[in-house]
Amino acid sequence: MTESEIIIFLIDYSTLNKEKLNYYVNYLSEIDNKFPNTKTDHIIK
Repeated sequence: MTESEIIIFLIDYSTLNKEKLNYYVNYLSEIDNKFPNTKTDHIIK
């Protein structure tokens, strides 16, 4: 059995701009690549 984790990101939509969105997308892609058994969920509020 392999270990897995769930990571939840809470993102404040009111302060979200294009630079921050690009940062989040790149950051989450890196996590997906480094930890393939980790599930990431994103909540934009």
